[in-house]
Amino acid sequence: FRLRPIACLSQVLPFIAVFACAVADARPAHAQLLRRPVAVRHARIVTMDGAVIEDGTLLIQGDRIAAVGSELKVPALAAEIDLQGATITPGLIDVYSGLGSTGSAGGGATRRAEDGFDRFDKHAIGDALRNGVTAVYISPGAGSGVCGMGAVIRLVPAGGGHGQVLSNEAALSIDLSAVPQTIARLKVLESVEKQFRDALSYRQSLKDYEEDLAEYEKKLKEQAAQKPDAGAKPDAGAKPDAAPEKSPNPSEKPAPPKPTAAAEGEKPAEAKVEPKEGEKPASPAAAGELKKPNRPPRNPSAEVVLRALDRKMPVRVRAYRSEDILNALELAEAFSFDLVIEGATEAHLVAEQVAKAEVSVILGRVDLSGVRSDDVNRRAVREQTALLGKAGVPWTVGSGGAAGAALVAFNAQLAAMDVPARTALQLVTADAARTLHAADRIGRLRPGLLADFVVWSGDPLDPASSVLSVYVGGALVYDAAAEAQKGNDK
Repeated sequence: FRLRPIACLSQVLPFIAVFACAVADARPAHAQLLRRPVAVRHARIVTMDGAVIEDGTLLIQGDRIAAVGSELKVPALAAEIDLQGATITPGLIDVYSGLGSTGSAGGGATRRAEDGFDRFDKHAIGDALRNGVTAVYISPGAGSGVCGMGAVIRLVPAGGGHGQVLSNEAALSIDLSAVPQTIARLKVLESVEKQFRDALSYRQSLKDYEEDLAEYEKKLKEQAAQKPDAGAKPDAGAKPDAAPEKSPNPSEKPAPPKPTAAAEGEKPAEAKVEPKEGEKPASPAAAGELKKPNRPPRNPSAEVVLRALDRKMPVRVRAYRSEDILNALELAEAFSFDLVIEGATEAHLVAEQVAKAEVSVILGRVDLSGVRSDDVNRRAVREQTALLGKAGVPWTVGSGGAAGAALVAFNAQLAAMDVPARTALQLVTADAARTLHAADRIGRLRPGLLADFVVWSGDPLDPASSVLSVYVGGALVYDAAAEAQKGNDK
């Protein structure tokens, strides 16, 4: 038996195509769906854009939302998911979280929160996902003063874990409340002010260097113009004029050396003259010498601080007590940066000052127990959000820590109890995205935004409702039915 050679490649192409289709069919179902448009149909869609679409369709292309509506024309090749009346909302956003954060104290302004994010913390991240959380803001770590740069992270599956950085410079993080002693907190404030002043001095030194360098280059050109033949080579055929040689006379004796001024006790003419008191020493340039200026050594910490002072990223100051909040307001007024107050347990006590400064606050875990055992929460009140809203202070709410990330929706419900104009869902979706300067990517269900959404069994604010599935970037990251099946198989 002999194999005949293949006469033409076209003979094997059909077999290759069939094999490729077989391999594709062996992939997970949701992975196949991502390769073509996906139409999520027969759903109650809460867009957070002011509209609730009954029996609507959400069309997904890749990791983005392509269209939302009640009478969409679904592409012929689109895969379809029938939700049978379930509710869809944007993925929940925790704007004040410690989820997966392993950052330690210290590190300064250059520390990045993304470097301390544990994307393989499956327990904490899984708990957040099964409660509908798809994005979090995390701080760079514990400590006092300037702590580093916070990050916004979407819980996208990748490399066996979860985590895709949406912004690695979401805010410059500062903590003014890390220590309980008043004097110690004032010293922390002074250290922050010093870092800001040092950053401005660093900028001025760079500006002075650029000016000195420009002056140096200008004078170099002037010198070159004054000596046009300085670099010319002499004519090879010409001989330099030689000085006439003096024939030695044996009868002449060398004259004795004349006494110098130094020998007679006088100051030599060439001796260096020390400047008198109040006079500046002559610079090399004044003496006819040019010296290239030295560039100041790079200061990465100052560069980060300057980006914040230039309002290229906000400054999130953690301040619980009213005096720390007032100190943060004075700091922002002195250095003119975009301030956001984090924690803000006693913000209602200074609400007028906060509103006048047009500063927003991010609240942490809402405590309705009435127990005030520690110094930070001794003046907390249940109606804080109502008082802030009455004063005109923009506010939103997060979980306030790693343990509460899964309960961010519940925390938002507690915060919104006394504010009927704002729903808890709005706080942890559209409002949260605006707070993080990410409203053009997450927080709502509209065409062009990332396809991060949650499927609920009923109304998201109904305690009886549960999360059925969660999608991040169009990819299924949590399926309640599949999780239940895994539990039954054990």
